[in-house]
Amino acid sequence: MKKGILALFLCLFVVSSVFLNQGCKSSNPAAVSTPQPTATATMVPGNYHFDSNLGGWMLNPALTGITSAVLNTSPLYVSAGAGSVQLTCDFTGQTYTATAAGELGYDYSAAPLNLTGKTVKVYVYSQGGITSLSPVYEIELYLKSPGLTKHGYVTNLITAGWASASYPMSLYTSGIDLTNITYVGFRITKSYSGSVSPDWSGTLYLDEVTW
Repeated sequence: MKKGILALFLCLFVVSSVFLNQGCKSSNPAAVSTPQPTATATMVPGNYHFDSNLGGWMLNPALTGITSAVLNTSPLYVSAGAGSVQLTCDFTGQTYTATAAGELGYDYSAAPLNLTGKTVKVYVYSQGGITSLSPVYEIELYLKSPGLTKHGYVTNLITAGWASASYPMSLYTSGIDLTNITYVGFRITKSYSGSVSPDWSGTLYLDEVTW
């Protein structure tokens, strides 16, 4: 009789242990790792801050006035944010020709822009005596759409330090398709006035391109 009762208790103990163990497992499921989305840096067209790189902007190799374009992080030559574009220029010995200029631009042919109603703006840091030369040096906006090129509106480089150059698209209503812009460029040139600006070499900075 005692052996039967003991066997019964042992059986009940085993069943209870299994039940409790299963209950614990079901109430505490193993943690599941959920993949986290990867942050992807994107550059919004029309807002280039040049804080960590040039963002795809490159020199026009057909023009010789600017010899290099690199990232600058010295706060003295930054209009806003953490960086700007440093342009090393050399206009020594050049007369005014199509190549007596330098240009930083962006190729949008893979994804054309619609600049209708926009104003293209860039900040320029001038130094090294360029602002006191006569005739003056200029920064000019170049736009391209398929089969068309538009330019001719300039900002004189006559202010030492930072100055803004703005180009309302209302000035570019003919000779260009503003709904299909494939190239945006900023060109530094000697004056169009008919007399050539004096030779100059030095460093300029561009920052905060917006439209």
